[in-house]
Amino acid sequence: MNQYKCHNCGWVHAVIPLVQAEAAVLAANEYYLSKGLAPTETLESYLKCVRCGASSDKFLPARPSDVPFGTTIDTVVMP
Repeated sequence: MNQYKCHNCGWVHAVIPLVQAEAAVLAANEYYLSKGLAPTETLESYLKCVRCGASSDKFLPARPSDVPFGTTIDTVVMP
């Protein structure tokens, strides 16, 4: 799995295909609707850093040393 880090804050993300992000958004929103809640998930959340909100279009390749052992890595779509 390719990993990239945010150019702004250094947070590391795992890259997923656009189709996988779209499916995750759809599944989450369907779940919210099934519980009587308003759908809130958007594809835009997969196009930016979860920590600082910087756009993923400027992310840099991450090195193994950028990710401490046991770290949870959030997903992102690279434009």
